[in-house]
Amino acid sequence: MFSTVIHRAVSHATRFEALLLVSLAHLKRDTGREKGGFDVGEILERMGRLASSLPAGDYSPPPCFEELLGILNRFGEARVLVTTTPNGKDHYYGIGVSSTTVVLQLEDYEVLNALTDTPHQKLAEKYLARTRFF
Repeated sequence: MFSTVIHRAVSHATRFEALLLVSLAHLKRDTGREKGGFDVGEILERMGRLASSLPAGDYSPPPCFEELLGILNRFGEARVLVTTTPNGKDHYYGIGVSSTTVVLQLEDYEVLNALTDTPHQKLAEKYLARTRFF
């Protein structure tokens, strides 16, 4: 499980922050890239797809590039994610180029659990809940 600081950062996420976390966790699971490594364009595209599939106004319009960079910086400072710059160095914050890759430090179930009992619970459940067959 993750630390209280990280849990608090996730459970108190704004609507765009929650959309980012769910999008990253969904990308990890959907692509099978367990370590992540998603570029900013890939993340923005997934955020747009998820936002457009929800009732109008809930998470639309998704954040623009500059807004996303700000969110990534905040979550990097909280150690929720790690960014890697084109020169191969890992950074927890301080990104600013579009070729930066992002690695979510949480599993999808951790994001789902942290967003339970928040305004973003339905978003997390829609994209991260696993179907149970028992």
